[in-house]
Amino acid sequence: MTDSRRVELGRAQIPYRRKLDYLVDGGCKGIFPLSIAEDEHGFCGTYRTDGYRRLSQLEQVPAAEVLVLLEKTLDAIEACRQYLIFPEEYQISTQTAYVNSRFSEVRFAYLPAQEEAALAVKLTAFIAELGQITTENGRLYLRMAGELISTEELSRKKSKRCFCGCEKK
Repeated sequence: MTDSRRVELGRAQIPYRRKLDYLVDGGCKGIFPLSIAEDEHGFCGTYRTDGYRRLSQLEQVPAAEVLVLLEKTLDAIEACRQYLIFPEEYQISTQTAYVNSRFSEVRFAYLPAQEEAALAVKLTAFIAELGQITTENGRLYLRMAGELISTEELSRKKSKRCFCGCEKK
């Protein structure tokens, strides 16, 4: 499926040139590359999502697959961090997350966050959104995963390992 969208980016939303380079060059596998034009108002970006589906378009995703989506979303967030694109800066939702046809990769469309929020807060909201596209069993596993992620003592790696084990059951 092809989705081409336009994003208005003010100058303050991309604080330094290097970040702009990361958004454009496609090196970060967690975010779709943007085609960016600059004018007197700031930047305008367009991205294409060929071969991916927006998560919000999915329905009745089985429990195991919804946990894979959560795992791959965490992988995408981590990939973005490696390029200094921090989760507090962009929107994390089923409207901005896309998955390929094999459910092996999730990527984000870069949309600047309306307001900064901690990753745990964003993940809690994201998990609630995932609950809308899955089965009752999927919602049960997502609730458990959400509780693990919201527990500050548990690292993200340990949480991920724990709920990834659930998907194999």
